[in-house]
Amino acid sequence: IAISDAVNTYAQNHMNMPAGRVTTVHYGIDPTPYEQIGESQRRDVRMEWGIPQGAWVIGTVARLVPQKALHVLLNAYAQYRAQARQESRLVLVGRGPLEGQLKELSRQLGLDREIVWAGFREDIPAVMKAFDTFVLTSSYEGFGLVLLEAMAAARPVVASRVSAIPEIVRDGITGLLCEPGDQEGFAHALLRLEEAGMRTRLGTAGHERARTHFTLERMAEATLSVYKE
Repeated sequence: IAISDAVNTYAQNHMNMPAGRVTTVHYGIDPTPYEQIGESQRRDVRMEWGIPQGAWVIGTVARLVPQKALHVLLNAYAQYRAQARQESRLVLVGRGPLEGQLKELSRQLGLDREIVWAGFREDIPAVMKAFDTFVLTSSYEGFGLVLLEAMAAARPVVASRVSAIPEIVRDGITGLLCEPGDQEGFAHALLRLEEAGMRTRLGTAGHERARTHFTLERMAEATLSVYKE
């Protein structure tokens, strides 16, 4: 069982597995915990982060490791800030070996005032609801379950057009896809998502896609069918 078509292809091309022996079964998610987060919880998390009234929050949840290419996110955000028409904050949730290096880069880019280093958190449904937009700049992903979490929270996604990500995020429908490493492309996507109406439209479509295409029931049924076969 491969968790995505991208992994399926990799298994065939690099692990010499016959096509007939590999089946793709996408992950599923229960959207209920994300749907139950109320405005007060969202507001509490944003207050904890010190988000100014009226600022929009661009966020990511990721291990601070090379795969996630967070230097791309920091540089893209700096480019976006140079053209921004409204106040914003960038929130990074997660820990990892690159934390010191990434914080030094943010200082060099002059972003200290606009970035929140939120560390490790377990309340991801509330975190996702506290974001206005979710960004994932990974250089590769086997699947990207965090994308489903963002979509379950009805948040528009900006992500790399790489590996399994296009199987999850529909470009222009549930989010915006950029070429991996394209800092200008990510900056432009953020500029487009300043428009609240567009964020709502993409987020709503993403929520619907998560509820219909990536359910726990579909994952379980597809897995059982492999066992029965």
